[in-house]
Amino acid sequence: MKNSPNFDATPRGNTKPTVITKSRRISFTTLSEESTDSNQMPSRRIKPTPIQGNKAWHNNKIFLDSAQSTTDTHMLVGETSGATDRRGSLTEERELLKQEKAKRLQQGELTRLSASPGGPMTPSKLLERSTSVLEITIADPSSVTHKDKLDVLAELYSSCLKDNLLPNLAVEIYFVVQLMTSRSADVELVSSTGGLDMIDTNFFCSVHNAVYFAVKVLESQVGFLRCLDRCTLRLLSENQRIAVFSETLTDWLILEHDLGPKPVPAFPKSPIGGVSFQAETDNRKNFPNDASFHLFKKQRDTFYELLREWEANHMSSGWSVAAFLGDKIRALVNFKTELANHVHFARLFQSQLITMCKGDGSLKPDGEDEDDALLNQLKRTNPEKFKRLQERFIMPLSVGGPCPAPSFPGCQEFFRDFIMAASSPIFNQHLTDTFSAKVMELNEMSIASQEETQTDQDGSDDEEKDRFVSCLMTVRLVAKFLGFVTFLPYQTGSRISDELGAMYISLRSHSMQIDLTRCLKTAFFLGRLTLTVPWVVEFLSMMDQIAPSLEPIQITLFVLLYLHQQTWGSAEFTNACYANLLVVTNISWLFEVCSFYYLSESEIFM
Repeated sequence: MKNSPNFDATPRGNTKPTVITKSRRISFTTLSEESTDSNQMPSRRIKPTPIQGNKAWHNNKIFLDSAQSTTDTHMLVGETSGATDRRGSLTEERELLKQEKAKRLQQGELTRLSASPGGPMTPSKLLERSTSVLEITIADPSSVTHKDKLDVLAELYSSCLKDNLLPNLAVEIYFVVQLMTSRSADVELVSSTGGLDMIDTNFFCSVHNAVYFAVKVLESQVGFLRCLDRCTLRLLSENQRIAVFSETLTDWLILEHDLGPKPVPAFPKSPIGGVSFQAETDNRKNFPNDASFHLFKKQRDTFYELLREWEANHMSSGWSVAAFLGDKIRALVNFKTELANHVHFARLFQSQLITMCKGDGSLKPDGEDEDDALLNQLKRTNPEKFKRLQERFIMPLSVGGPCPAPSFPGCQEFFRDFIMAASSPIFNQHLTDTFSAKVMELNEMSIASQEETQTDQDGSDDEEKDRFVSCLMTVRLVAKFLGFVTFLPYQTGSRISDELGAMYISLRSHSMQIDLTRCLKTAFFLGRLTLTVPWVVEFLSMMDQIAPSLEPIQITLFVLLYLHQQTWGSAEFTNACYANLLVVTNISWLFEVCSFYYLSESEIFM
């Protein structure tokens, strides 16, 4: 054994032990390097074991000839030869991959260009949007083609709008305005339309035709245009395409703008400020003992601290109510307090919701500056000038197209997140009671009739309109949160099976807090649909996926559909009455954003 070449006969007695460090464990000396320390043993390099086998990756029929792929069997004999074969095969496969890719692209291009002209006409975009330059085409009446056919189409389309054959007026008007303001043809035919059937003719093949059709439709919808606000009428009257295609419509729009109705009173978003102390309901006499009274004051202070913290941080990235305020909110609503505390806190929550989200210019935070004081003085001394100045700084913003999805914009987000973070059945029940009482109170508010306001000459007409608009905005806001709290326990992101759905329907058949059908029928006979329909629509927009299958909800939806048809059929839009337009657009929006099945007339009266 001593004669073996692997036997080291060096004496070990005077040799220092080798220190194994972290770097020595993970670092291996290559063959080309020599150790600089003669006292250390050189690292032994492990020779790789040869592996024999069929290389499946080399038998790819896409890149290699079939004959070669079935006969070639590669084996790794040595390290050097294996690396050389691998580099050669990879280079070969890359070249074959490039050739195959180029071949497929060429075949796809030939297939697209060799489409049969007599086949189905499929519009395609000839230019890529990323590389094409958008050119604004000047619409010219002399360049309109198929004018007689466009006149027939415009007449048919206008008749469908008039006879309520289209489900949503707002969507259709939005479509017409899009045609009128189009800048280029979005869809072009690959081949000419010559020799095709009449039904395959593209009558909107140019911007000129689209603008001509849109202006023709607007000319027949003067009853609807009369109900638009002054700002929209002014924008339409200043549109150059309308002026070029129809001078009569432009003159009519200018006249309606000058004689149009006064703008609707604006209610800007109120800054965060505490609700004033209500002596009738918040005094000591309304609490059972002193401890309950002082605890409510502590709840009130904590609530406004949370509100101020949300105002300061809600725009920060990564900040959320549930993550940063969830524990404080749950501690606030889950106090083991008296019934009076729950009722008073629910009222405070509702009052603050109305103050911040409906808007009230009279509520200001503590410590208002000189500018606020000047505005308050202007409001007291010259209300008309203050209102005009206020309206100049308010720009209505609409996002999401003509039918945006239900949402909680602005400060409403705090109250929604507060309810979800609290996750308190007791708090939700008291909110439901408070919201329901407020909705019914506002729904029964007395409204002066149009004849009564017209006979009064002392300016009470404007005051009555302001009061009605304020009531309408408040009841819609409260009804939306009432629907949110009502349907929140049944919200789910997963699909419910038919068996579970049938069980849930039987359990919830008598769970409605408010009889919506009775409210709608009463409003119909009393002529108060303008006030009732909007808040019912807001309430139903919060429905879960099972709610439309409940019998009370289905009856309500059928009544809304009936009101939609009757109101549209009897619609006579005038300067003084917007009730029909308001009812029609609200119900149309609900049917557009919510998918549900409603009962037919034969089923409802069985």
